[in-house]
Amino acid sequence: MNIILIIFSSIFMSMSSIVLQKDGLQQKIEKAFVESIESNSNEPLEKAVTTLAFAFEEKDTISTRYWLSYARYHQALLAGEINKDKKQAEQFIDRAISLLKPLKNDSESLALLSIQIGYSIRFKSYFAMVGLGQDSRAFAETALALDPTNLRAYYSLAINDFYTPKVFGGGREVEFYLKKALGLSQNENVEDQPTWGKDSVYELLIKQYKKEEKDSLAQKYLTQALALYPNNQQLKALFEEL
Repeated sequence: MNIILIIFSSIFMSMSSIVLQKDGLQQKIEKAFVESIESNSNEPLEKAVTTLAFAFEEKDTISTRYWLSYARYHQALLAGEINKDKKQAEQFIDRAISLLKPLKNDSESLALLSIQIGYSIRFKSYFAMVGLGQDSRAFAETALALDPTNLRAYYSLAINDFYTPKVFGGGREVEFYLKKALGLSQNENVEDQPTWGKDSVYELLIKQYKKEEKDSLAQKYLTQALALYPNNQQLKALFEEL
């Protein structure tokens, strides 16, 4: 499941272990990720992870697990996609996954876990791929069942379906899941909750329409997306392709 180009569209912490605010955590992790890329150094992201790990050690909660896992996931992306170190990337993504697996009743954690497992497939054996793909979908389905208003749950289902080969039934529900996600609004003021993903929903929907050669629909949603996210580099790249 090659989801890296999609994930990068939604990614662009020195933080207190006491103050755990939604946008603060998410934005600081993403900022540290970008700074690590731009500086060609792992240090900014490693510092964020260290602070998050300290917060987790102080108090094991859904929040501290989620954000540490989110940061570990970014470490995996940095190692695997930027530094081309597959061994290290696998270690980071496995650690990210292990943090979320115990959170069986939290929709946001399971949605992220689904995406992480999908990303981990590239580092596993061919024989493990089918089982991991099924696990990814199962976690996404549970995330949606726990919270039918979770945009990221629909997104994780859409990613899973988009990259599932047609021979295994993939590609049939991508549009449905993504349109459901676009119809959802998020409370940006809810403390300690993730807000990433909606720009990525647009991007994946545009890619799906391109795959189906529905260029007019792809252009329609690209226009909407660019109006909302004018600085999104992945959307700009899609504009150049259409």
